[in-house]
Amino acid sequence: MKTLHRFLAISILAFLSSASTCDDGPDFVDSSGASGVPGSHQTGAPGTGKADDPTNTGQNTTGQQEPGTNTGNTGNTGNTGEEPQTGANAPALTIRLEWTHTIDLDLHVKNASGEEIYYRNRESTDGGKFTKDGCLATRCDGTEAAIEEVQWQRRAPGGTYEVWAVNYDGEEAVNFKITIEGSGVSETFQGSVSGAEGARSDVFAFQVEGRNCDGQPSADGSECIGRYRGTYYYVSNEADYSGADNTTLFDAQCRPLTSVPASFSDSACIEGTGRLDDGRIVNYASTCSCGRPCPTGGTVCWSVLGDRYPWGKGTQNLPLEPLRSWAVDRSNIAIGTNVYVPDWDGVQIPRVGELGGFTHDGCFKAVDVGGAINGQRFDFFTGTPEMWRALERVIPSMTPVEVYVNEPKCN
Repeated sequence: MKTLHRFLAISILAFLSSASTCDDGPDFVDSSGASGVPGSHQTGAPGTGKADDPTNTGQNTTGQQEPGTNTGNTGNTGNTGEEPQTGANAPALTIRLEWTHTIDLDLHVKNASGEEIYYRNRESTDGGKFTKDGCLATRCDGTEAAIEEVQWQRRAPGGTYEVWAVNYDGEEAVNFKITIEGSGVSETFQGSVSGAEGARSDVFAFQVEGRNCDGQPSADGSECIGRYRGTYYYVSNEADYSGADNTTLFDAQCRPLTSVPASFSDSACIEGTGRLDDGRIVNYASTCSCGRPCPTGGTVCWSVLGDRYPWGKGTQNLPLEPLRSWAVDRSNIAIGTNVYVPDWDGVQIPRVGELGGFTHDGCFKAVDVGGAINGQRFDFFTGTPEMWRALERVIPSMTPVEVYVNEPKCN
């Protein structure tokens, strides 16, 4: 069972790592950046306000990051005039406002849950993002189309959506076009907005078919329990760490098990499970008074697992299974519960070593817990750090996803 996992906080200036513990173990908080701790996942908060607004922070500060990880919303990008993105990386739903004028218009979108997305509220809890601000400073010259967009990169929840335009400058009336593409929708609305400052156009509505996390059981009995944000964890491998074997791992009775590099000891303590060079799997057993302290505080003792646990052990002696096991807050999701996540249904899991190479069905099982897994949070067990890095390119850490229980296909 893992003793700590990374907590990714969306912030411009800082990001935090937090611990995840076993059943009765301590809560650890990683702030050390010690060797073996996965790289920070920067998801800088987008700027707010217009270019001439003193509250505008401009584009995100991204800093360094683990290769291939998502850097979040890029904030204001200005008028680029490019065509909508297509192909495998295309957003699931794009709402685009276009106009050709020197007047600045603003796109407003109300999602199926009633959240309004626009330049001052750039992200919704269901994954909607304001991704393009069409008229910054003097870039609205009236010679080519200005563009504003709101996108859902993953599946957009089912329900009724509303869109409209607002005249930010209020100097002249402006004609515009709104197009909606994706999630089974292909619509175009033509409209106009009057010349008054803050004038609002007619509201255009469209419907996205599919599940919606509205708290009501569906016809098949499945029920959405909320939108959760996830992170990833895995088994640390001694072979990935260099240095002298100068650190002893002890069992729960403080008897020595083996000697390993200090960097591996730190990583295994953070992840909760480690694979030794001789092939044995060591797993968190208990807190104790012997051995090397974890980089985040506290001292852990270990147990050597048998053949039943090739990937480590969760709570209640449940085996961890790569790409299927979750750590959860058991006050929200009972241990042993099968859960369904539509955002993972149909996702091609890349082949990485001995893992992956299949299309996921969206089904997972709650088999583990963690001190930092509180409320609507989960930790997805990837098996290996290489698979973790690969999945960050698929669904980045802390992406909100809808979680269902009693899904027939998962039971």
